Amino acid sequence: MRNPSNRTRTIAAFGALAVAGGLLHMSTASAMATPKDVAAGTRHTCAVMAEGAVRCWGDNRLGQLGDGTTIKRTGPVTVVGTAGTGALAGVTKVVAGTDFTCAIAQKRVYCWGANASGQLGNSTTVASSKPVLVKSFSAFETAVSISAGANHTCASVTGIGRVACWGDNSSGQLGDGTTTNRSFPVTVTYQQFASTVFTGARHSCYSTGRDVRCWGDNAFGQLGDGTFVNRARPVAPKISGTVKTVGVGQLHTCVSTIPVAPTTTTTMLPHETTTTAASPSTTLSRTTTTLPYTEGPATTWCWGYNASGQLGSSSGAKVSTPTPVTSLTAALRAIGGGYLHTCAVVPSQLVYCWGSNAKGQLGNGTTTNSSIPVRVFPNASALSVGYAHVCAVDWSGVKCWGDNSSGQLGTGTSVNASAPTPVLGL
Repeated sequence: MRNPSNRTRTIAAFGALAVAGGLLHMSTASAMATPKDVAAGTRHTCAVMAEGAVRCWGDNRLGQLGDGTTIKRTGPVTVVGTAGTGALAGVTKVVAGTDFTCAIAQKRVYCWGANASGQLGNSTTVASSKPVLVKSFSAFETAVSISAGANHTCASVTGIGRVACWGDNSSGQLGDGTTTNRSFPVTVTYQQFASTVFTGARHSCYSTGRDVRCWGDNAFGQLGDGTFVNRARPVAPKISGTVKTVGVGQLHTCVSTIPVAPTTTTTMLPHETTTTAASPSTTLSRTTTTLPYTEGPATTWCWGYNASGQLGSSSGAKVSTPTPVTSLTAALRAIGGGYLHTCAVVPSQLVYCWGSNAKGQLGNGTTTNSSIPVRVFPNASALSVGYAHVCAVDWSGVKCWGDNSSGQLGTGTSVNASAPTPVLGL
């Protein structure tokens, strides 16, 4: 999604490059900058700035803000470099888990915060309030997609399109066929060529650009394979159509599919003709076959935990088979889930949310639950759904709503907000 306006805002940004600790860092300076992406975790939030720095706010008890401290922040602070000085630079993507954060910076993966399950991927279980390098990626591989679960992380890498995961593996969410925690990346087994990864609390999924596979915790049916059995290897949810967008909540999963396009194939079939009895010849005849659409309009499917209507239906508390969200008929730009709610961006860049609204996380100015998507926010160029809060980027900066008990909305207070509220300085 593109920024719908060229307008920028003047904030504290970063300018001159300096080298420290083996990674490029940037010294503080005043410059024109704007956020381009956002990541909402359980009780903290981070944003990637246009110049490649990361700013975070909210709970920081285990160093998940990456500022070298464990002090809670109700407004944005800059993530430091690997040496604890300057700023982490060249960041293109940031993701937030329960009490940790990871980022792709200069084509490598860095993580910080909690590490009891090895979710920082640096072969230790020691927490860090500054970024550490994730180990074990080949020199010929570049991380292109990353996602953080409750206490595990997955990334897809270029080259052979493999998915690697690390951290908590209690439900098989690392996909290596075991339930053993890993403090370094391990390859997901029995996988196809993956382009994008997604993680829930204890389950994971990847998309190939056409279909989706999921593995890990399945206690609420969040793998979508029609069972409630955990899987330590990828399985296919029971959906049809071509996958457009995937969103994984704590205990549920959603996918937007589009109709399978008509496919025309041309086959050259041998056709024997005889010119003389002694000298037969073979020519090729052309046969053309057109396959029809196999689906109707675009469909949004959700499955898993549904205690508050976060699947967009009233189909029960545990749903192991994908169920359509009937009020959404367009192919979504983005979709994401929290613990008890879900939000999506439709083609017009409007944000809709549904499910629990106890903390105001549906963003419609109320605290009333709704299993029907409600309109929240226009012109979103990026969206991230946290445990009980949501953040989005538009032309004017970052706006957040929902739970603010740890300052994760970045408003300078700890007061919940039931409507989109600007983040200070962004």
